[in-house]
Amino acid sequence: MNDIKKQFQKRASDYNSYTKWLKDEELFRLCTLPLRDYPNNAKCLDIGGGTGWLAYKDYKESGRKWTVVDISEDMGNIVPNEIEFICSKAESIPLPDESFDFIIIRSVLEYTEVDKVLLEVKRLLKEEGYFVLAQKVMDGYITDINLILKLEQLRNPLKKNLGFMSNINKSVSKTNLRILNSRTYTQNYSISYDKWLKRNGTIPEANQKELENIINNLEVDVSSRTGLKLIDNNLHSKLTWGIITCHKNSYVNPRINIVVSMIVEKTLNDKKYIVLQKRKYLYTEPHYYNVWELPQGKVEKDETIFETAKRELFEETGLNLFGSLLPNSIETINDITLNQSDVLTTVFAKGGMNYLGVCVLVKAEGEFETGIQDTEPQWVEVGSLKNKLENERFFPLNIPMIKKYIEYVG
Repeated sequence: MNDIKKQFQKRASDYNSYTKWLKDEELFRLCTLPLRDYPNNAKCLDIGGGTGWLAYKDYKESGRKWTVVDISEDMGNIVPNEIEFICSKAESIPLPDESFDFIIIRSVLEYTEVDKVLLEVKRLLKEEGYFVLAQKVMDGYITDINLILKLEQLRNPLKKNLGFMSNINKSVSKTNLRILNSRTYTQNYSISYDKWLKRNGTIPEANQKELENIINNLEVDVSSRTGLKLIDNNLHSKLTWGIITCHKNSYVNPRINIVVSMIVEKTLNDKKYIVLQKRKYLYTEPHYYNVWELPQGKVEKDETIFETAKRELFEETGLNLFGSLLPNSIETINDITLNQSDVLTTVFAKGGMNYLGVCVLVKAEGEFETGIQDTEPQWVEVGSLKNKLENERFFPLNIPMIKKYIEYVG
């Protein structure tokens, strides 16, 4: 532990600029997804949070109260005053049980006793709390794993190899934390070659020479697979992250996302058409790239079904929704507004997250504005839908909706 502490004391002054993964916006987004549904008074903990960059970024955006725990006092001296700092090892943090709504750990377990740290997370987490673990994994380097392990060992012999995503999942599962989501994210980055070799004076000269020899003699196919390339004295590489989102309880009340899907219908020359579009951006689910889907989106706070439909239709296609093709009404009873809308069908999708899909039949006006969300909306003749469903890929939530529509129109 003393050697690890000394290493991070040395690295503290240059940590934010040297550690390229630290400020990656997509990594930050993926690691803080559970916070989207948390109130601004939620209490959050970053274990091994170093200089407090992540905690301070969320604090500035939300005002949430953050605590950072790290073994390095020098790291703590850089943590902004708005963030509470506690100097402690991750295995035994001097705080009461069930203190936090949200806990995050990024690239820390390789320096710790993993099982003890995960049990400490469970102790500190409130009963309905969430935990996000982000660790660099070897899943992106299966062919060249020996090379990557060699580089890691030369650069930082204090770091343990945690292996593949499956290993980390097993470690988390042993604590009985409920895994809600497990994904990988590959980050491309570049760093000054000189900084990479010396690492704030923590890499011995003999190791630096061996590292230089390896990098200067990389075969072309190895460089292509690993992303390791030396260009203009900058080393380009990639990191594969395993990101796991957990809940403390083995059972939680289901959090259901309501999705409004639209079948936008028009008639031209006695033929009916509806809008379909292709998923043209990777989301966090690349296996759904380029599949057919209906215009759709989640209901946001205080929106009615048709307010969501109107907003999402315009955002994704440029069309303006101007009415439902099924009955709807609004009435007020005892100061409560009731918006009753007939829907074509509803679909409950159970998976990594639960979705209640509500399918509405609407009409719209205007022209497509392609590129608004990188979709490719188009009018598709209703008579061709059955053949498309049988022979082309569709987003799973929409398949029963379109089948119901085909049945509806006869």
